[in-house]
Amino acid sequence: MKSRFARGRKLSPRYVDEMRSLLVNHILPYFKNIILDKINRRIIEDWLLKLREKPGRYGKLSAVTINNAIRCLNIMFNRALEMEYIHRNTLKGMVKLAEESKERGVLTIDEIRKLFADNSLENIWNGNLKCFTATMLPLTTGMRQGEVLGLQIQNVFKDHVAVLWNWSKRYGFREPKGNSKRLIPVPKKTSFYLNKLISNSEYQDPEDLVFYGKTRNEPINDKALLRAFYGALARIGIDEEKRRERKLVYHGLRHTFNSIMRGKIADSKLQRLTGHRTIRMIDHYTHWSLSDFKDVLDVQNEYFS
Repeated sequence: MKSRFARGRKLSPRYVDEMRSLLVNHILPYFKNIILDKINRRIIEDWLLKLREKPGRYGKLSAVTINNAIRCLNIMFNRALEMEYIHRNTLKGMVKLAEESKERGVLTIDEIRKLFADNSLENIWNGNLKCFTATMLPLTTGMRQGEVLGLQIQNVFKDHVAVLWNWSKRYGFREPKGNSKRLIPVPKKTSFYLNKLISNSEYQDPEDLVFYGKTRNEPINDKALLRAFYGALARIGIDEEKRRERKLVYHGLRHTFNSIMRGKIADSKLQRLTGHRTIRMIDHYTHWSLSDFKDVLDVQNEYFS
């Protein structure tokens, strides 16, 4: 990492923490006493099989975590090769484990209408304008939760928002995932409630948060947002049992947006909206000039009016 920093490369604190965790928890316990150039494919395979039996957060360690550990080890081998400690990378060409995509449920159009009809703010959301709008925004734009919570007043415009920040409790304000800064069109109804929320806000500086919490410097607590969302689902007939069965979570709002938009606009344009790096990631979520996005606004206003 020191070498990369010295050459002007950027590494996010989250990435550094994840690599450190993989190193300490899954790599060093097995390899720390083995000489580097003695690590062969047989030893690597034995390590992988042991990881497959290792306890994880939900049962056994996931294939995603194991593949990330392989990626971390591969970085180390490549560096060792550069520094001429070894003469070949044992991991080169190694096939990773098959991963299962984590499914997220999506809302139906009828359920969206029930949640966000004009009278739903009072009847379904108990007048909670902040949570009502914070749930409508990712549904109609595909924004990530951290991007919603990091939205500042100065980033909200009449027909679009500028996604420049991502908020997390651990790291605070950072660039969006994958440095995916972007402009996203906003349909009329979402724009109306966004601007209404800002007009009612006790904080009016450009850098102030749209979805502020107990102070102007931190957004609304994500657990409070979830409670409001799950409560609204229950009031339209989706109780906890049904919600769990359908895997409906806040992040699923982003999936719902993808599913509605997919096929109605070009994949390349949807990729730019959601901040995905690849078309493959859009596949996973499916069930710059704003004039380029007129077709997007047409679809947004048709489905989310």
